[in-house]
Amino acid sequence: MSYREFFLAAAGLGEPYPYQDRLAREAWPDLLNVPTGLGKTAAVSLAWLWKRGWRLDGQRDNPVGDTPRRLVWCLPMRTLVEQTANNLRNWLANLGILGDAGQGQVSVHLLMGGESDLRTWAEYPEEDMILIGTQDMLLSRALMRGYGMSRYQWPVHFALLHNDCLWAFDEVQLMGAGLSTSAQLEAFRRAFPLGRQSRSL
Repeated sequence: MSYREFFLAAAGLGEPYPYQDRLAREAWPDLLNVPTGLGKTAAVSLAWLWKRGWRLDGQRDNPVGDTPRRLVWCLPMRTLVEQTANNLRNWLANLGILGDAGQGQVSVHLLMGGESDLRTWAEYPEEDMILIGTQDMLLSRALMRGYGMSRYQWPVHFALLHNDCLWAFDEVQLMGAGLSTSAQLEAFRRAFPLGRQSRSL
């Protein structure tokens, strides 16, 4: 199966743009500067799935290189979180690989205020999953000060969000102090690497 076929089966958006195809074949860039509406969410998410070895109907190849097992979408607003989650669940369902945590497929977890389940994702750190959340929920956990959670769980979420994660920050012009915080966290991860590689896009 080619990446083009994989992309079309998942998103049904037509042919992938050249930059979307390059993301699936080349190393992750530090910055993806693409105008709004040209498929950044699909580009990053589907390239991540492809590099993790996922194919149609749960079939897998070996992961490409050291692609992290958790994709973390950090967004400035709830509406963007909900929109991104709906798109990702649809694409994963189209590929036949959407599942709940613990089922050995790809699960999607929302981290934002008012969600009833903010912990299940941390119970299965060995599985591929996509975390989508608001910057307050995600960055507070990455700073070991998890908003709205028991302080006894702070180190668990801190460790999991700094190991084996690809952080994707979208709409950074709306993030305010979250942008500089995320850049500083990335600098610390590069200076003091942890158990498994994590990086920001």
